[in-house]
Amino acid sequence: MFNQTDQSEPQHYEYTFDDQGQPVSMTVRSEETHSETTTAYQNGRVWEISSTSPVSDAKTYFQYTDKGDYFTLVFHTMHQEASEDSPASSMEEADSICVTENKGLLVKTVNSGMYANWNEGEEIP
Repeated sequence: MFNQTDQSEPQHYEYTFDDQGQPVSMTVRSEETHSETTTAYQNGRVWEISSTSPVSDAKTYFQYTDKGDYFTLVFHTMHQEASEDSPASSMEEADSICVTENKGLLVKTVNSGMYANWNEGEEIP
């Protein structure tokens, strides 16, 4: 993932829109860190985020109710390559979000989920 606080690193943004002006994709690239994050949209809503760098890969998937504006399920997966200080590691997380609206406005969300984090060579919890 990109460090949003580092203002010295130039990032290049590329956007794609459909014929109705809805976003289809956004890609952010960093020449300095050789990192890339792509956000895919479906019906104007974030559907998938993929990030790659020389040392890690991550994906996040979103699921929405029929025509709801808020996602109700999100799944994260990440793999970090080994370094001198630590072994390769992986992470998966699934979250269910219960959304309460009033007249189309978000009132409350309740998040419940499961998380697993493991190092290379370990059994997945």
